[in-house]
Amino acid sequence: MGLGNPNHFYLFFGLRAFDFLMKVKISIMKRFMFILLLLSACGAPTMDEVSSSDTITAVGDLPSTDLYSDGTGQLIKTAELRFQVTDLKKCREGIETSIRKHSAYIEETDLKYENPLLEEHFTIRVLSQAFEPLLKELEAQATYVNYRKVKSDDVEKEFVDLESRLKTKREMEQRYAEILRSSTKNTEDLLKVEHQIGKLHEEIEAVVSRMNFLKDQVKHSTIKLQVYQVDEQHARVVANIPDLKTRTSEALTTGWNGMVVIVLLVLRVWPMWITTLLAWVLWRNRKRWQSA
Repeated sequence: MGLGNPNHFYLFFGLRAFDFLMKVKISIMKRFMFILLLLSACGAPTMDEVSSSDTITAVGDLPSTDLYSDGTGQLIKTAELRFQVTDLKKCREGIETSIRKHSAYIEETDLKYENPLLEEHFTIRVLSQAFEPLLKELEAQATYVNYRKVKSDDVEKEFVDLESRLKTKREMEQRYAEILRSSTKNTEDLLKVEHQIGKLHEEIEAVVSRMNFLKDQVKHSTIKLQVYQVDEQHARVVANIPDLKTRTSEALTTGWNGMVVIVLLVLRVWPMWITTLLAWVLWRNRKRWQSA
C-alpha cells in the first residue's frame, strides 16, 4: 500500500498503533478514544479545502431584502396611500383578502359619501416583515394613484434612553424602600418618603407604557389607506353636464317658453295692431272713393 497520500499514512499508522495497544492490553475505553482521535485526524481538511471554505459568505452578511429597513435598529414603518378604483365594493373584498393573507388587521375604518365620491378610509396594522408585500398588493388594485408616502423612523436611541431612565428610577425606588424599612424618623418624614415612592411608581409606569407602545409600533407597521370611487351619475350633475334625456327635455321646455313669450308679446301690443288694421282699411277705401 502506497503512503504518498496523507490519509493512507494516517490509516497505516492507526492500524499499527491499534495492534500495539492490543498487545499491551490497554482498557477498551482508552482504545476507543484513541481510535476516534485517529479517525478525526484522517478526516481533517487539507489547506486547499480550508482556504476554499473561507470564500463562503455568512448568511448574516447578506444584504437585507426589505426596501424600508437596513436590518438593524428599531424601525417604525408607516405608509399613507390614496387611490381611485372602479368598484369600491370589489376593492374592499380584495383588501380584506390581502389583510387575512398577511395576518394583518383593520384598526379603524370609515365609509362616507361626498358627492360625487364614495370613499372609505382604512387604518391597517401589519407585522413589520409583511409590510412591503401587503403594501404592493393594496396598490395593485388602484386604477389611479393620488399619492403614496412611506416613512421609517429609527427609535433605537429612544429605547436606550428609556431603558436607562427605567433602570435609574428602579434603583431610586429600591433606595427609598430601604430607607422606609430602616427608618426610625417621625411620621412626617415617613410620609415624604412614601410620597416620593408613589411619584417614582407613576414615572416608572409612564416609562414602561412608552416602551410597550414603541415595541408595538416596531412590531406592527401602520398603513393608512384611502380608497374612493367616482359616482358618474352625480358627477355629471356636479360638473353641470346633463345627459341626453335631460338636455332634450330642457330644449323642448325652452322652445315652448319662447313661443309663449312671443304670443304674449303679440297680445301685449294689440292696440298697435288694431291701429295698423284701421289705417290699412281707410287707405284702401280712399282709393275706391277717388276712383268713383
